[in-house]
Amino acid sequence: LGSAWLYERFAAGIGTDISTKVFKVAFQRSYSEVINKSSSLLISTMSTYIDETVNAIKLFFRLANSIILSIAILIGLFTINFKISIFCISFLSLSYLMIYQIIRNPTLNNGKKVTKYNSLQTKTIQESVGSIRDMILNNSSDFFGESYFNYDLRKRRAMANNNLFASCPKYFLEGLSLIFISLLGYYLSK
Repeated sequence: LGSAWLYERFAAGIGTDISTKVFKVAFQRSYSEVINKSSSLLISTMSTYIDETVNAIKLFFRLANSIILSIAILIGLFTINFKISIFCISFLSLSYLMIYQIIRNPTLNNGKKVTKYNSLQTKTIQESVGSIRDMILNNSSDFFGESYFNYDLRKRRAMANNNLFASCPKYFLEGLSLIFISLLGYYLSK
C-alpha cells in the first residue's frame, strides 16, 4: 500500500510538471504560430494525453513493483523445487506471449480510435462554442449534440475494449495457474 501511494504521488508530480511545461511552451510562441496551430490538438494534449501519460507512468511503477514481488516469489520457488519452477515459468511465459500476440493489434487499433475520436470530439466542442449564436438562432444544437454523442460513444467503446484487453491476460493466467496448480498437486500426491 505504501509503494502504491508513493508511485501515485510521484506520477502526479510528473504529470503536473509535464502539463505546466506544455502550457508554457504552447503560449510562449509567436502570435502567428499560435493561430496556425490547431487549438483542438492543444486542448486534447492538455486535457487527455497528459493524463494518459501519467497513467502510463503509474503502470510502469506498478509493473516494477510486480517484477520485484515476482522475483521474490521465484527465489522462494527455486529453493523449494527447481525443476517444477522452471516448468511453471516456461508454461506461464508461453501462455502470456500467446495472449499478447492475440490482443496486440486490436489494442493498437483501439488506441488509434481513441486518439481520433478524442480530437473529433474536441473539434466539435470548439465548433459548437464558435457558432453558439447560429445554433441558438437556427435551433441546430441537435447537429452538434449528435456529432458529440457519436464521437464520445465510439471513443468510450474503444477505451472499454482496451480495458478489457488489458485485464484479459490476468484473468486467463490466473485461471490457467489454478488449473495447473490443481493438476500439479494431484500429480505430486500420487
